[in-house]
Amino acid sequence: MAEATAADGKMKDLSISQVKKNKKDGAPKTAAKKPQQQKKKIEGAALIGIDVAKEDDLAEWYQQVITKGQMISYYDVAGCYILEPASYAIWENIKAWFDAKIKTLKVRNAYFPIFISSDNLEREKEHLEGFAAEVAWVTKGGKSDLEKPVAVRPTSETAMYPHFARKIQSHRDLPLKLNQWNNVVRWEFKHPMPFIRSREFLWQEGHTAHLTQEQATEEVLQILDWYADVYQELLAVPVVKGTKTVNEKFPGADFTTTIEGFIPATGRGIQAATSHALGQHFSKMFNITVEDPNAKEAGKSEHIYVWQNSWGLTTRSIGVMILTHGDNRGLVIPPRVAEIQVVIIPAGVTAKTSAEAKEDLYKKVDAIKSDLESVGVRVETDLREGYSPGFKFNDWEMKGIPLRIEFGPKDAEKGQVTTSRRDIEDKVQARGETKIEDLKEAIPQLLEQIQKDMLAKATKAYDEHRVQLTDWEQFVPTLNGKNVILVPHCEGDKCEDEVKAKSARTALGDGVAEDKQAPAMGAKSLCIPFEQPEGIKEGETKCINPDCKNFAKKGLHHTLRACALNGHARACTLPELPGPDLDTKVLIRPGLATFRRPSTDSTQPTPQATQGIRTSSLCNLTSTPPRGPLSFAPSHLRDSLVTIDPPPYTQAASSRQMASFPPLPFTQATADPALGPEIEMIPNFCVQSFARYLPTGCHPCYDCYMKPEYEPARKKWMRIYADIHPGCKPEDVERMSGIEDIARNLGLLNVAQEVNTAESGKVEAVQDEAEMQKMG
Repeated sequence: MAEATAADGKMKDLSISQVKKNKKDGAPKTAAKKPQQQKKKIEGAALIGIDVAKEDDLAEWYQQVITKGQMISYYDVAGCYILEPASYAIWENIKAWFDAKIKTLKVRNAYFPIFISSDNLEREKEHLEGFAAEVAWVTKGGKSDLEKPVAVRPTSETAMYPHFARKIQSHRDLPLKLNQWNNVVRWEFKHPMPFIRSREFLWQEGHTAHLTQEQATEEVLQILDWYADVYQELLAVPVVKGTKTVNEKFPGADFTTTIEGFIPATGRGIQAATSHALGQHFSKMFNITVEDPNAKEAGKSEHIYVWQNSWGLTTRSIGVMILTHGDNRGLVIPPRVAEIQVVIIPAGVTAKTSAEAKEDLYKKVDAIKSDLESVGVRVETDLREGYSPGFKFNDWEMKGIPLRIEFGPKDAEKGQVTTSRRDIEDKVQARGETKIEDLKEAIPQLLEQIQKDMLAKATKAYDEHRVQLTDWEQFVPTLNGKNVILVPHCEGDKCEDEVKAKSARTALGDGVAEDKQAPAMGAKSLCIPFEQPEGIKEGETKCINPDCKNFAKKGLHHTLRACALNGHARACTLPELPGPDLDTKVLIRPGLATFRRPSTDSTQPTPQATQGIRTSSLCNLTSTPPRGPLSFAPSHLRDSLVTIDPPPYTQAASSRQMASFPPLPFTQATADPALGPEIEMIPNFCVQSFARYLPTGCHPCYDCYMKPEYEPARKKWMRIYADIHPGCKPEDVERMSGIEDIARNLGLLNVAQEVNTAESGKVEAVQDEAEMQKMG
């Protein structure tokens, strides 16, 4: 099964602490941030809550929401995550609903081993090519090398179909319908994003074999309808049903049907689930045949290949739900899949409340809970001592619980409860009152209304960003406006590639050569929708590609593969640097360089030393680095670093490259102008993430970081820091110094090539294909 990537994720481009070193006494001072460079915080955000706005920094917002909302926890293998009970409960609700549906089709659940022999996996070339880069291989057993490597399943076609060939001996054995609820591993090299893109994920994969093509096609479409229902009826997420283009279909399939979602915050489409008609491709490969019953009736003996399908839905669905509904207070979970639908919080209990009154109130709370549970509502009561009602309100809002019931002594006197809906942002409009005797009927109805309203709100947002076009001149500008567009297309695979290439060139600008090593960019086709709009007439409407002479067959949905305004950096290299005693380590990022010498020579490299810089950057085209010499190092390495003045550095690059440097992740200190624009970087920790774990919430310098009283916060941050940096263990973080920690702290979260000391004096480049890649 293919869960094609439609969203490139970046959890967090870690920033760097900035402090200015007093040249006289060496005491670090906290850098004064320029207002325009400060990360915009949510007004009134509680320390425990979400402190960055979704519209300002989606990646950071997403990270906070899923961790503070207790959906996932980090694990010590990069790209793998712990699904907390709250998120796993959502998956269980999806599983229960869908499993009941497929069993009406006589689909039976089974389980096949996670390991696939190399012979079977490599048996189907086209299929393997679709997954080759993502396959994880087991090559050792203990200390011994395996005779043949064994693959960890990326999907199960090649594991299951040899069994199908043995199991199916007659047309009477058809249809054979098996489903697995399991995990698969795809060793993504792009930056992982929990739920959306991870190296291991949960899914169901159905595999069926049929006697006729008609039977197989009927099933493919039925499964797709149920996938759409999972999103729309359970997760309250609107989707579009359609067929993938030839270029985007599952490797080895006759055709692929798909449901495509939309993330309003990014303006990008995202593949939600797929159902594939495999035809006879795999049955021919694995020799799955039966005697043709029609030929036998005519007195002939003829074997035919069976028709096969495969279809899959993954835990990506949870991520799409979070990105669609979440807001600046945290998660917003639809009632039908929420682990807890209603939380009851006693209010009005103070130090003056007697023990008897408190006990009486709690008994009434328990009675309300029992009444709601009797009608199938999933309820939790929050009786935690030592926490104010306001704290509890914020805590449960952050966790996305659909409905809150507040009940205090005054409510008890009136015989009512106060309700608050999580899906309504205005807290006044979200509140209501319900009589206690009406709760068993009113609360289930209110939960259903919340479910409907969430879908309606998300559908409205999707519809507002779906634009139909026939004019190529509006193609890229409309995509850049965070829209999904529907355009006429001839459905030619080469023409589709041309549209992608032309849209990439348009986004880059006229006359600018595209870097062949730059990340993929341009329009990405989502699907050919089943429901076609008016105005596109086959044989009359021209294809959107201005260079294509063919007429459009149908409308085709497009989204951006990579927006021109998102930052990317694939690889940056330097020539060998001139100068004395160059035992050089180098970190190159667009607009950023650090040179380390073995001596304390502080001579700046000449402008010629930076000539030849080659950057691949598709980022904010209006940003340039600040002026002034820059130094990147903790205090104990300061004397061994060479500073670079950004103007000569940027002037050495082409005009386009100079214009495309992203904003640098630091600000200039202004506390003492007499000291000049010198900046000291503290690469041993990310101050913004570390500060969240400090009791005081301060903006610490390196000395603060090392204080004994901050050790618990430091250790907690180190675990998180190490998890999101492949190959880095928590105990390594404390020991990091020099260029390695600078590389990681500058946001190179997926370092493909570690920087090491170049004995020959040659420069080693840090290569990071996904450094600033946003969700695509």
